[in-house]
Amino acid sequence: MDKNIKKYVYTPIIFIILGVCVLSLPYYYQCKAYLSYDKPSMEFAYRNSAIGVSILPSTRAEMLRDRAMWFYVNGQRENCIADLIKIESMKQAIEDDYALLSNCYISKKDWTRALEYAQKSGRPNEIAKVYLGMNELNIALKFSNKAVDDKTNKQYSKYLTRAKIQMQMGRYYDALMDLNTLVNYVPNEAWPYYERAKLKRALRDFKGAEADTQKARQLEQKDKSSENSDSMIAEKK
Repeated sequence: MDKNIKKYVYTPIIFIILGVCVLSLPYYYQCKAYLSYDKPSMEFAYRNSAIGVSILPSTRAEMLRDRAMWFYVNGQRENCIADLIKIESMKQAIEDDYALLSNCYISKKDWTRALEYAQKSGRPNEIAKVYLGMNELNIALKFSNKAVDDKTNKQYSKYLTRAKIQMQMGRYYDALMDLNTLVNYVPNEAWPYYERAKLKRALRDFKGAEADTQKARQLEQKDKSSENSDSMIAEKK
């Protein structure tokens, strides 16, 4: 084939491929930036991740991962599972994927699959959550203690898991210690205060329960104001 003909044939193709890649990258990073829990931003994230999955196969696993999280926080467990299974079939699954799959199956009370993926995640806390759901409290506590004792594990949710196990076992003050630790780790999030308020009511510490509830509501209001500002920014972009 003549060199000039090759030039005219291949040059547009190269530019088209480069253009598709360049155009898809903003969708990808915008999706990452706006993957949050307020609905407008979540809708924005989902739309862009869906486009990214179809346009840019090279980062498809990462985009599927983002979309799976969107499905999860919006209660669409079957869709979340479908995306995570796709990632696994691509042999690109990571610990977070297996942990999320386990949580999906916990919500469905499919204990066999929940335990399978919890074990694949390699995280004692995830295994503990499955056994807690199965009401195998002694086994759950064993794995939960292992998670808490692992100082390299920075996931504060392990304290909530053990607190729930302790409460089920009637060890309310031990559970309270774990929830106090949890609040210290994330003092600016509402949900740990709600969890501790529930336990304080069970201990008949109504004054402490009310204080935690009020604190949680204040933080929720603050988060809501911040999310509204973020949503306005997302819409402008």
